[in-house]
Amino acid sequence: MSVGGRSLERHGTGRAPARGSTLRAVPSARLAVLVALALALPACVTDQGVVTVLATRPMDLDLRELDEGRTSVHRDAVGRDTRVTSVLFLPTGESPRLEDAVEDALLDHGGDVMTRARVRTIDWWFLIGVSTVEVRGDVLRLLETP
Repeated sequence: MSVGGRSLERHGTGRAPARGSTLRAVPSARLAVLVALALALPACVTDQGVVTVLATRPMDLDLRELDEGRTSVHRDAVGRDTRVTSVLFLPTGESPRLEDAVEDALLDHGGDVMTRARVRTIDWWFLIGVSTVEVRGDVLRLLETP
């Protein structure tokens, strides 16, 4: 049997469902999930800029005399330093350090210097606050001449 283009037999009761009853339940459930996710992980990502050359210790570096044949380059290396910055809205006094993020990238790839480094910060919080400094660029290993 069909009324207004709707089949009454497929619902098993012989009656048409209440107008919009099941249609409103699904979007409100989706909305509740989206709101819960939005409240659970508020975050902020900020690009800080690009730095031409980074090193974590003093170096005598003259790029004009750099021999490309004796230099090892690892492209798009990533280094991070992450710290818990607050607990229950109380600051911990910790913050991530750019120097530690650069050292992370240099140690992972056996390099001495990082070039064309893009720096960004990532912060998120929900009862605790976590902050990360991320640096992404090319890591150079400068081989000494014999």
